[in-house]
Amino acid sequence: MLLAWLALALPSPTVPDSPPAATPSTAGQMYDGCARFAARTAPGAPADDVNEAICAATAALLLVSVDAETAAQEVSGGPDNRTVCPPAGDRDRDGPWLARVFTAYVDHHPSARDENADQVFQRALAEKWPCPH
Repeated sequence: MLLAWLALALPSPTVPDSPPAATPSTAGQMYDGCARFAARTAPGAPADDVNEAICAATAALLLVSVDAETAAQEVSGGPDNRTVCPPAGDRDRDGPWLARVFTAYVDHHPSARDENADQVFQRALAEKWPCPH
């Protein structure tokens, strides 16, 4: 009860209109961090900078999303609405593997550098591993 009262009494945090300058919002801003992350050979090694850490987090989020969509589709037996269907692989290498797909996509589509990083990451994976529908 006390926690509920405190939650109501405290002012809500202010949400910024745009991401902080250190957060990559375009594919071009995320590219260098993903290139460093993709080059890592030791799984779980700490990131050297913010962009590398954000690339690693984005790759991890996409892996979880792909796994969740796959599991939901298998359980429901309904239509396959997945957009990305990567082959099963060594989970310790999946994040850097996805980062390499992202950097290769940006290399082949230079105009994507000015687009939203998350959307380009998703599009890169969907182009590399489309799902059979």
